[in-house]
Amino acid sequence: MQTTESVRLILANGLRVVHIALWMTIPAAVWLWLVIAEPPSKCAPQYGWYRGNVLCVPEGIHLFLVIGLLLIGFFVVPFWIAGYGFAIIHRVLGGEKKLPPVRLSVIGDGYALFWTSLGYWLPAIAYILCIKAASHVLPHEAALQAFDTVMLVSSPLVLLMFWGYLVSLARYTASGERAWFCRRRESMRMALTNIRSTLALSISMTVTAVLSIGVLSWLFGRLYPISLPDRMVEAAVGSFPLILVLLCWIFACSRLVARYASKIGISDQLMPNAAYDWRRLDGQKRAACGVLE
Repeated sequence: MQTTESVRLILANGLRVVHIALWMTIPAAVWLWLVIAEPPSKCAPQYGWYRGNVLCVPEGIHLFLVIGLLLIGFFVVPFWIAGYGFAIIHRVLGGEKKLPPVRLSVIGDGYALFWTSLGYWLPAIAYILCIKAASHVLPHEAALQAFDTVMLVSSPLVLLMFWGYLVSLARYTASGERAWFCRRRESMRMALTNIRSTLALSISMTVTAVLSIGVLSWLFGRLYPISLPDRMVEAAVGSFPLILVLLCWIFACSRLVARYASKIGISDQLMPNAAYDWRRLDGQKRAACGVLE
């Protein structure tokens, strides 16, 4: 009975990931088709660098569509994926194994998580910019060498900040309070206190990334020799494996972070029926760390 439920759960989660990947493939395939498809001969100008487009529309309209779809995908898709990963961590911390339902409302959570994460990494970003600016007073080759040396020396601190970020992310997901991202040193100390679990999480995320890259390489090696007559189909076949593997890797990392949080005791902060939606927090908590709304 338990084996049957596990199989059903795996199939349900797999179908949901494929469903999400198929929906994301549609705009990606349309954009690639607009870029790579050859224009009909009757629509191709005979002069200049511009050779027409597949829609047979003026150049300005074609560029507007290409750039507009690119910007929409650049802002909407990453925010949705981040918000959905946030929802996965919350559900796993709550003891649920099934993936969350597909909702557009998670874009707001992804947007909030982006700005909150940016606030966490601001000191590191400012440090890198200062080192880059200071190295400009040296000759070009010496500046590059000095910058690389400083960054190499600082890499353990960056790794420690990354571990602290994972702890802060888990705390934020469990409690719904964005102020946890302000407590960088406390989160880093907690990561070091549970160094075995932290190292296991880092290794697991690295292994999943390497496996994802290997799967992608194998898929593209199999698909690349195949020639398809229709450019739209070719764009869809080329983008679907990339999106599917990327989603699997992100969702797997979300589950790893949630299990890491449970091992180090962060899941104890998750109270029954607790609201994790950041919009319900009071104004002081929402303005913590000076994070933009």
